[in-house]
Amino acid sequence: PLHLCFKSFSSSPPPSSPPPSPLSQSDISSLLNLHAYTPEEITTALTPLSSDGAITHESLTAHLASLSSTHTLGTPDETPPSIASRFLASFPDSPSPSLPVSLASSHLHSLSSTPPYRPLLPITASMLLVGSCVGMITPVMPYIVSNLSLSTAEFGYVVSAFGLAKLIGCRLTIGFGVAALSTAATLSITDISTPNNRASTMAPVMAAFSAGTALGPAFGGVLADSIGLENTFGLVGATFLSSAVLNSIFLKETQTVPYAYEGERRLTTRGADASFTENVRTAVGQWKPIWENREVRNAILLNSCYWVTLAGSQMTLLPLMLTDPDSFALSATTLGKVYAGMSAVQVLGSQPLAYVTDRIGKRPVITAGCGLVGSSIILLSQCTTIESVYATLGLWSVGGVFLSTAPIAYVSDLVPEKDRAQAIALLRTCGDVGLLIGASCTGALADFTSIEGAMGLSGGFLASATGWYVARTYMTSKYLKNR
Repeated sequence: PLHLCFKSFSSSPPPSSPPPSPLSQSDISSLLNLHAYTPEEITTALTPLSSDGAITHESLTAHLASLSSTHTLGTPDETPPSIASRFLASFPDSPSPSLPVSLASSHLHSLSSTPPYRPLLPITASMLLVGSCVGMITPVMPYIVSNLSLSTAEFGYVVSAFGLAKLIGCRLTIGFGVAALSTAATLSITDISTPNNRASTMAPVMAAFSAGTALGPAFGGVLADSIGLENTFGLVGATFLSSAVLNSIFLKETQTVPYAYEGERRLTTRGADASFTENVRTAVGQWKPIWENREVRNAILLNSCYWVTLAGSQMTLLPLMLTDPDSFALSATTLGKVYAGMSAVQVLGSQPLAYVTDRIGKRPVITAGCGLVGSSIILLSQCTTIESVYATLGLWSVGGVFLSTAPIAYVSDLVPEKDRAQAIALLRTCGDVGLLIGASCTGALADFTSIEGAMGLSGGFLASATGWYVARTYMTSKYLKNR
């Protein structure tokens, strides 16, 4: 019996080694040095890895061995054969033992066009909570103005203070309130997305914020009417603190060490350990060449004009117009429902429109969105019934959906990856300046003329800026074509 036991043990097959873990999309992109993620670029990058139109373990290992003389590849304990095994394991549907270049190219292009939903979940949840907090304050602010006997211009200064806090917080003290959240969330999205899916990847996060701003006003209006302004503000503060705790637990860093790059191993940081002076000097130095790009400059200027209009019309004039006792005289609860309805349109429309944006291009969507918002604001200044107001606000909300992700995605696509963080920072900085100028100037203009008059001029300003952008884009396209 003992002999049989040994015989049975010795005849059993040896344990097999675990299969290699597939490379992530970012690792493959770094290995192939992909930027535009077009089928042509992907096929061109895969061709040196192949032999007779197919990628084998031997051909891939030989290419990686030659590449390792000038590049750092993988983790310190990985070798070209192990990296080759992991690369081939990333294509589970490929025929063994070779991988046709056409199949690999099609797979990578399809993968780059699909949003990475799992890493988005914690960012999306955070934006939902913060959007709810911001939304809860919206229907309360007109009654704060009434209680403090503020003029329209003074209320504009209050809204401008929010823009000033964003401007100072994001550029001077790093990690301050809404500025830190919006910047960090945007950079995280650009880290895990590609030009093929950037708008679609941003859409769930922006939709979550819009969902929060849709739920928030409804709750804020009811709370203000039931428990009072002070308790409503206290509840909002507690919700912000809860969001901060959840963020510290669930959010992970999305910037990782590149899987393949020239030179020695290094982790590029975004300047968190640098001094303030060094950060300012670096930012100014990087913003100058970005600003010299005509397409980027035109998009940033139009986005700034949009924020001038948004801060002046939606953030300053609209709540005062709808709660004016001599006009529409809406209560806090009803005003909350109005803002909730506008946000609901953005929630429902963001993902389908983001898909369309990734397919037809960001520039046409930006142009259409600004034109629709500007026209809606002009129409709103002429409304005399609440029904016409609701219809016009619906059109306004659709235009807002157009602009929820397209500007950031468009600017991100126009610059190299190394400049992307600063390009987004420049876009947001100019937008914050627009918010600061728009709220204060439009409020003062309303005191000088009327709320309806200032509203119409605000819409006309954005419509004119859109016409300027169309003309400048056409001229820039002709200039670049003739160079």
